[in-house]
Amino acid sequence: MPRRESRSLPGTGNSIAPCPDDRWLKDYIGLQMVPFRRRSASITDALDYEVAQEQAAALGRTGHALEAALASLRDHDRNGQTADGARPKLVAEAGDALWRLIVQRECCELRDPRAVMRDYQVPQEVQNRMGIVRVGGRRPH
Repeated sequence: MPRRESRSLPGTGNSIAPCPDDRWLKDYIGLQMVPFRRRSASITDALDYEVAQEQAAALGRTGHALEAALASLRDHDRNGQTADGARPKLVAEAGDALWRLIVQRECCELRDPRAVMRDYQVPQEVQNRMGIVRVGGRRPH
């Protein structure tokens, strides 16, 4: 009788019983890569996974928007363009982007804004403008 090779789970080095084909590997990867694809999965697990994906994507988009607004403000300050009236608008846009990120983080139950202020190096002037709506119109986009 031919001897079958024993296989190990990827990355673990743990040997498992011989298998005549690679179906076990596909099942193993499928079970590990997709959190809601468990043996006891319910229909709401798939929905929870989709919601978590969308929250993460929205958090990423708002984080990138804040980075872009802060970069524009820093570039403006670095170039020494203080005579023009663009700086207050840039500060307002950065404050709005910061407000949007903080709100998005709170929706994800990340309540402490100090990490954002520290990690993104948000100037105090932008922090003071967070959430302020202009009198004559809508928030900047």
